[in-house]
Amino acid sequence: MKYLPHIMIAAAICWIISEIMEVSVGGYTPLILQLTALFHLLAAIGIWGLHFGQTKEKNKWSLYGSILLTIGYLILTAVPLIVLSRGYSEPGEVVAAYPILKIFGAFSIVGILLFGSAVIKINYFPKWTGIVFIVCSLVTFGILAAKGNMLIANVANIIVSVTMIKMAWQVIQEK
Repeated sequence: MKYLPHIMIAAAICWIISEIMEVSVGGYTPLILQLTALFHLLAAIGIWGLHFGQTKEKNKWSLYGSILLTIGYLILTAVPLIVLSRGYSEPGEVVAAYPILKIFGAFSIVGILLFGSAVIKINYFPKWTGIVFIVCSLVTFGILAAKGNMLIANVANIIVSVTMIKMAWQVIQEK
C-alpha cells in the first residue's frame, strides 16, 4: 500500500510527458500512445494511494470514484494500444469503431467527478485539488466531445497531472 502514491506520481509523469510531446508534434507518435497507455494503467492502481491517503474515515464518494476510475482507466489503457496495433491514426477513431468504450470513458469521468467531490468534502487534500479534478476533467471531456481545441485539453490534463503529483506527495510525506 505504501507504494501506491509513488505509482500515481509515475502515472502523472507519463501523462505530462505525453501531453507535452503531443503539443510539440501536433499529434500522436508511438511513444506518446505508449505513455498514455502507461498513464492509464498506473493511474488505475495509483488512485488507491490517494483514496487511502484521504479516507481515514469511510467515504463512499472517494471509494466509488476510485472504483470507477480503476475500471475506466484499465479499459482505456487498451485504446492507445489499439491505435498502435491496428493502424488507427488517433484514439477518437478507436472509440468511434468500438462505441462500448464510451461507457468506460464515462466511468472515468464520473469517477474523477466523484473523487474530486470527495476531496472537497473530506478536506484532507486542499480543496483546490478537488476543484482542479472536477473543472479540468469537465473541460477535457467537453473538448473531446465537441472535437474542440486539443491544446486546451492538453493543458487541462497537465494541470490534473501536476495536481495528482502534489496529492501523492502529500500522502507520502504523511506516512
